[in-house]
Amino acid sequence: MKLLLTVEDAFKVAGLGTILDPEIDLAETTPLEITVEIRRPDGSSERCAARLEIPRRVAVPRFAVVVPVPKDRVPRGTEVWLVA
Repeated sequence: MKLLLTVEDAFKVAGLGTILDPEIDLAETTPLEITVEIRRPDGSSERCAARLEIPRRVAVPRFAVVVPVPKDRVPRGTEVWLVA
């Protein structure tokens, strides 16, 4: 597994899911639909499907990780790992 990010903030967007911050840099060959493991500061964890979205046009794309879980289940300090 590879650590993608440690959550600094999360934003719920109706019809899309929970967007995790910070955005991340990934290789262009990374699939846009991935499986992640969410590891919370309290020691609990869960796996779920996630999507990578490019939130705005920039010269070097950065990806936002979008997960289908409520914002309160990805508190600040949660680690998000890419499941290989």
